[in-house]
Amino acid sequence: MEDVYLNFININFNSLKIKDLSFSKEIREEIFVKSARHCCVCHKPAGLNMEIHHIKPKKQGGDDSFENAIALCFDCHSDAGHYFAGHPKGSKLSPEELRKHKESWFAQVEKYGIEIPSNEVIELIVENKDFDGIFRPIFIKEETLYFDRESQKKLYELAGKNPMDTLNKIKEMDDFNSPFYDSKLKNVENYDEFLDYLSSDDYEFEDELSNTNCQPVTYHLNGLRFSTYKEINLSNCVLDLRLKNVSPQVLENYKLYLKFNNVVEVDSVDKQKKYLDTYEYKYNVKFTEKFKCQFVPENEILVQKDSIRIDSVCFRASHHTKSISIDWEFFARNIHKTGRIEFQIVPEFEKSEKAKYINLEEEKESTIRILPKLKFD
Repeated sequence: MEDVYLNFININFNSLKIKDLSFSKEIREEIFVKSARHCCVCHKPAGLNMEIHHIKPKKQGGDDSFENAIALCFDCHSDAGHYFAGHPKGSKLSPEELRKHKESWFAQVEKYGIEIPSNEVIELIVENKDFDGIFRPIFIKEETLYFDRESQKKLYELAGKNPMDTLNKIKEMDDFNSPFYDSKLKNVENYDEFLDYLSSDDYEFEDELSNTNCQPVTYHLNGLRFSTYKEINLSNCVLDLRLKNVSPQVLENYKLYLKFNNVVEVDSVDKQKKYLDTYEYKYNVKFTEKFKCQFVPENEILVQKDSIRIDSVCFRASHHTKSISIDWEFFARNIHKTGRIEFQIVPEFEKSEKAKYINLEEEKESTIRILPKLKFD
C-alpha cells in the first residue's frame, strides 16, 4: 500500500513538473518582461504570484509557443480554467478574449513604461534645498565672566573718567522703537545701580533647556505699544518631505505615520504670516502625540509615479545630539510597509561673553550656557 502511495506522489509531482516546463525558459521570460509581471486580464501587479497559461488548451490542439502563452495571476488563471467551445458554460475566459487581453496589456506596458513590480511601495523624498543629509542648527555658547564691582569703579578713577558718562550714552542709544526697550534703564541714577542692572538675570534669554520652541519664525506683540516683531529661530531644523508612489498600483485610502526619535520638540511649521493673522490655515500633518504625527492628505488616492508634498515639519535637537531618526509606517488597501530615515546633526556655535559685577570675597569661575540663536526683525 505504501509503494502505491509513493508512486501516486511521484506521478503527480512529475505531471506538475511537466506542466511548469511546458513553455520554454525563453518564452516564459519574454512573457514576464512584456507583461511587466502584471496579470494581462486584471492588470494587477503579481510579481512572483503568477502563471503562464495556454490560451488554447493543449487538449484542444494548443501548442507551447509565445503566441499561445499569456501571463495571469492566480485568480484570473482560475477564471480562465479550461474553456470548452462545445459547451461554454459559465463565464470562463475564451481564447479569443485572452488574446485580446494579452495584446491590449502588452501595448499599455510599452506605451506607459510600466515596470516590473518591486518590493518598494512608497518613497519619502527630502525636498530641502541643497540638503546633504546634515542639519546644522546654530547655538550661542554664552560665557559669563564675574568681576569685582569695586575694581570696576577704580578703573574709571584711574582713567580719570566719570562712569556715569558711559551710562548716559547707553541711555541715549536705547531705542524706544526696539522690541527690547527697557524702561527700567531710565530709572538708573548711579553707577552702582547700573552695575546691578547689568548683573541682573531678569532679561536673560532662556537657555536651550527652557526655550524649546522649534518654530522657525514666531510673531510677537510688543507689550509696551501696539506693534509687532518677528523672531527668527536659527537653532531649529526644518524638514520638507514629499511622499511618492513608486509601486505599480494605485494606492487607495492610504495613511502615513511618522515618529521622530532623539528630538527635544517637533511640530508642523506655523503658516501664520504676522501676529494678527487670524486665518485658519489647513495642515496635512497632525501631531497625535508629542513626537508622533499623521499625514492626512485631502485626496486619499495616489496613482503610480505621482507624489504629494507633506507640510513642513520643524524640530529641535539638543546641541549634544549627533543624529535623529524618523520611523515611518504606511498603510493602504492590502498594504502595510515600515521604514526609517536618518539624518546627521552637526551643530554650529557662536561665542558670546557676558559680564556680571559682584562683590568678590573669593574668585568665581566663569559659567557656560547654551542658548538658541535668535534674530529679530
